[in-house]
Amino acid sequence: MSDTYGPAFPTTPESAERLGCTFTHEDVGLTKRDWFAGQALVGLIDPAWVTDIEHAAEYAYRVADAMLIERAK
Repeated sequence: MSDTYGPAFPTTPESAERLGCTFTHEDVGLTKRDWFAGQALVGLIDPAWVTDIEHAAEYAYRVADAMLIERAK
């Protein structure tokens, strides 16, 4: 899925400046897809059953993609 649905926590140059940060258009931070995957991963990481962290990360992004599809409906 190439569309990441934009930044999870958008900001403006003005608000970044108030915080003392520099800002460029490349500094979008997490995408909504990244945020959803991270949230899904929190629920997936259980040392008792996750032995393949690469699989867990892949599955978290699959969950994020499903969430984005459902969100777009």
